[in-house]
Amino acid sequence: YIDSHCHLDLLKKHISVSEAVKAAKAQQVSHFINPATQQANWQTLLNLKKTYSNIQIALGLHPCFIKHHIPEHLDELEKIIEQHAIPIIGEIGLDKRFKETYKQQEIYFIAQLILAEKLKKPVIIHAVRAHADIIQTLKTQAFTQGGIIHAFYGSYEEAKQYINLDFALGIGGLITYPNNKKLRKVITQIPATSIVLETDSPDMQLYQQDGPYNQPANIPTIFSEICSLRTENPGELQQQFWHNTHRSLNLV
Repeated sequence: YIDSHCHLDLLKKHISVSEAVKAAKAQQVSHFINPATQQANWQTLLNLKKTYSNIQIALGLHPCFIKHHIPEHLDELEKIIEQHAIPIIGEIGLDKRFKETYKQQEIYFIAQLILAEKLKKPVIIHAVRAHADIIQTLKTQAFTQGGIIHAFYGSYEEAKQYINLDFALGIGGLITYPNNKKLRKVITQIPATSIVLETDSPDMQLYQQDGPYNQPANIPTIFSEICSLRTENPGELQQQFWHNTHRSLNLV
């Protein structure tokens, strides 16, 4: 398995990165995508990438950390992505839970989409209560590089629009909650070629999960829940989701 979205740099306040990687390996989770949240943690992620060959990173400016961003970080982002050959821009996006910063979020989101298009990089998008705005922005900006919609929790119609824009949908702990009937139904409707697995560790705990934090070792539980909702052979799905992650993020 590959965890397409985990914050190992933030998980370390609970357990070390090496412990998390070891626990994941015991559950056949062998590779990890670690997006950034703000400029202050870019160097930490660059160091993580140097230390672990099975951790790929994305660099970007997260909408929920808007107070930490300044315009100069956008110039720095372009330089550091080119200097270190970073393959993904993220985590970027929009979050309507933070209405007071929404206009600023839009400015940084559009700027990073323009940068990703310029550098031909896929993006990892954080989308909370903002699917219509994100879809419209992707269309307005004529964005063609695709990527992943992190922690997708929208309608089938929204899922279809993202898929048509060449995005995969990140499915994590939310799928394990029996009451999330809308998401569980969407999982039965979308093609397997559009699903990737994620945990968002240390956040987004699973249903009735033991312990105060999430971690990549929980990927098989998420996978099993998806399998219970679909008709394909689990072995086929496992291979498909691995391939989907690499295709959507342009990873070798």
